[in-house]
Amino acid sequence: MIHREHHEEIAARFPRLNRCLTGYDLAHIRTPDRRFDLNAILCGSEGTLGILAEAKLNLLPIPKHSALINLRYASFDAALRDARALTAFGPASIETVDSKVLALAQRDIVWDGVREFFPDDASGPARGINLIEFVGGTEEEVEKPLLRMTAALAAAGQGGGRTGYTVARGEGPVGRIWGDAQALGRAATHDRRHSPKGRAMLVKEWLRRLSAAGVDPVAETRRLRRTAMWRGFPARMRNTLARRRGEEDFSHAVKEAMDGCLACKSCVGGCPIKVNVPGFRAKFLELYYGRYLRPPRDHVAGALEHLLPVMARASRLADAVVSGPVGRTGLRWLGLVDTPRLSGIDLRAELAMRGLALATPEALRALSEAERRRAVILVQDASTTHYETQLVLDVLDLLRLLGVTPWLAPYRPNGKALHVHGFLGAFGRVAASNAAGLRALAGTGVALVGIDPSMTLTYRAEYAEALDGRDLPNVLLLQQWLSRQAMDGPRAGPARYRLLAHCTERITATASLRDWQSVFARHGLELEVLAAGCCGMAGTYGHEAEHRGTSERIYDQSWRRHVAVPVSAGGLLATGYSCRSQAKRLDGVALPHPAQALLQALRRADPAPA
Repeated sequence: MIHREHHEEIAARFPRLNRCLTGYDLAHIRTPDRRFDLNAILCGSEGTLGILAEAKLNLLPIPKHSALINLRYASFDAALRDARALTAFGPASIETVDSKVLALAQRDIVWDGVREFFPDDASGPARGINLIEFVGGTEEEVEKPLLRMTAALAAAGQGGGRTGYTVARGEGPVGRIWGDAQALGRAATHDRRHSPKGRAMLVKEWLRRLSAAGVDPVAETRRLRRTAMWRGFPARMRNTLARRRGEEDFSHAVKEAMDGCLACKSCVGGCPIKVNVPGFRAKFLELYYGRYLRPPRDHVAGALEHLLPVMARASRLADAVVSGPVGRTGLRWLGLVDTPRLSGIDLRAELAMRGLALATPEALRALSEAERRRAVILVQDASTTHYETQLVLDVLDLLRLLGVTPWLAPYRPNGKALHVHGFLGAFGRVAASNAAGLRALAGTGVALVGIDPSMTLTYRAEYAEALDGRDLPNVLLLQQWLSRQAMDGPRAGPARYRLLAHCTERITATASLRDWQSVFARHGLELEVLAAGCCGMAGTYGHEAEHRGTSERIYDQSWRRHVAVPVSAGGLLATGYSCRSQAKRLDGVALPHPAQALLQALRRADPAPA
């Protein structure tokens, strides 16, 4: 009916695309011989017209050679309209990129590796791009159609909105361009429900059903936070038993999709519409567990930041209990695997040996103006303080070597795990208390810096939402503060390093990775930031038994190949605690933090005791 009554309007208005895999392909409902084309009808309909129960695929040999023409346009519309004509040259694929996606790619650190293929034109930056790929079993099979197309482009000039083009040849350049054009990190499940769009659509439908049932999620959240947990226990128990009996509730489908979210925030920085899955996931979990019982593991994860200082006072005993028969049984019951061990280093004793102290507003205000300018406060986080204490000490030693007087902020829980697991009421209280303490320290005029990217960036994102309207503590990443200081320090001998950044840092604080490069360059060292997605650990996610396999598959997608490269290619470093933990448990490799590599290099250049 649509085609019969509107075919003239469709022919006039529908854009001429080389492929139609998103939305309804109205222009190709019928084949040239007037038959219905089921491929065109179903592909892109996203299950709204029918469900594919079986599909037959034609397989082709993997090509050994490839080349990519990167054709620039004055508008996205021009790129779309031209794509149809370009198919006449027989490319293997044509990918059209708009200005929003291009702008996101330009803000990523790996853009430097592909910048040469996307220069600005006299009229300004490109507003649309067609990536036109030619592949073949031999170089000749690639070059023949490639040369035919480049000759045609040169002859046509800048007609049809074209503004220029470049050519990339070989696996390296072509692979870098494709990697930057695609979203950071790839789904390990290949299930649409586990994509940002899939999860967003599920939540949208869940909210619609709540509204239809007369439930206001905001009011329900407030009610849950006012009610003592034990009061709702009987109702949650009944609902949980009903769930086990198979009672239907759409929120279970939403929960299943949310369980696959790593809270890495690739969706926030890598998506043009900034879908924040970790944010609405936390809000959903708060409401979901207001109706059903939480697994005990969530309570352990939420309380761990408070428990770690107590465990650290008797670290050997704590590790012995956890690694003993009772502890192993308890971890299996909780569904946890590969849990880390405490460092066993007495941080307070080490501070005393170095003549350093915990920061207090009174002690900082007693400093002279000149002393405050040379001082910095290191904000502790649960992971590095208790599992990587040596890293904390190495950062303090690096700062001293650079002529800075470091102070250590008193340990306070950050609350990140509470937010991830949806304990938003408790998270708000922890955030308020921690922020107040940090504001008091920052009020003395001494800067605050953090080591772990995930924990430090919480002060800018999750704290901003939880403490809406209140002053936030300005906690800089270590490299951001170092890059802003007018300090020379010793220059190390020439050395090359490679850096794997934490995915949250890469996505939400991209410029800070360049700060590491500038800090290393200041001391005569070269630092290459590698293109990689998520390591797959993501806090407690990789330690959860049901996610162990997925966690390793995510690691295999980009991290493992970098870790496997010989040391001769440059020392490999990692900024994230969870990333270093993942590399250690899956490949048995201990990756240093950039500060540790810098400290070691500077000590070699200036062997005087710190």
